[in-house]
Amino acid sequence: MINNKSLVLIADDGEMTQAVSEAVGTLPDLTLETHEGTLTSVNGSAVQMLSQNDLVIFRLTGEQDSALVRHLRGQVGQAGRLLALSDRDISLSEARELRKSGVDEILPFPVGQVELTEQIERLAITNSMLPAIYKPGRQRLGHVIAVCPARGGIGASTLAINLADQLQGHSGVFQKSRANRVALVDLDVQFGTVATSLDLKPSPGLFKLAQEQKIPDQTFLRQCMQSHDCGLDVLAAPEEFMPPDAFSREQICALITALRRDYDYIVIDLPRSLSEWFGAIVSACDRMLMVTDSSVPSIRQSCRLID
Repeated sequence: MINNKSLVLIADDGEMTQAVSEAVGTLPDLTLETHEGTLTSVNGSAVQMLSQNDLVIFRLTGEQDSALVRHLRGQVGQAGRLLALSDRDISLSEARELRKSGVDEILPFPVGQVELTEQIERLAITNSMLPAIYKPGRQRLGHVIAVCPARGGIGASTLAINLADQLQGHSGVFQKSRANRVALVDLDVQFGTVATSLDLKPSPGLFKLAQEQKIPDQTFLRQCMQSHDCGLDVLAAPEEFMPPDAFSREQICALITALRRDYDYIVIDLPRSLSEWFGAIVSACDRMLMVTDSSVPSIRQSCRLID
């Protein structure tokens, strides 16, 4: 029997409160407690809320939220999950800082009810359905670096491959010792060249993931990752043709979460087309590298991607 999961919402916006209440109302075994205000205004009670509940949802109000979240995580560790809703445009650097400080997911608001419900279910239910003997503690999660091309044929995949190789931290007389475990993921599912460059076979893993609409986990990684002689573990693009929007945002979030648990660094080779799941990559990234040249079309495309 699954115990009821408790959620707390901290918001001073009636529309946000209604949206979260409706999303939670569609999920079984969830109880929602609402507090009017902001994360700053309930600062004295925030530690207790996070430590005694499965999920705390709050409205982003400013850059001070990162410092407050970092303080909360310092007090309660990994207990409880944090979902931030932002009704303003936030920069990539601010989103990255929030993720580093301890926010588990950031969603724009307004957000579709299906997306909001899926994320609440993922954070409050799926991630808490672990054996009681399991104690995650302060596990260090891997760093995510994405490489984004402004146009095709610009060398982004070559950069991703060499970056991943260097991040291993080779040492020793024959450079066989490695300081870090590194995963290289080719999400350019239509024109990916990582497998060809490394003399590996295309992997059917991503195609099956999209086809079966399953949520990837450590088992999926063990079945689909290929080990290269240089030490890299590679998740290659499939040989089968598939649309770039074949994945859901939830699948990509779960894939990155599983990779971060197993590897010190995850380098992602991105496609040059934008999809619905692209936002999940941006939110998870510690750093994103955009590869361009000095031609006017490339600079213009770079500006469009940044915007």
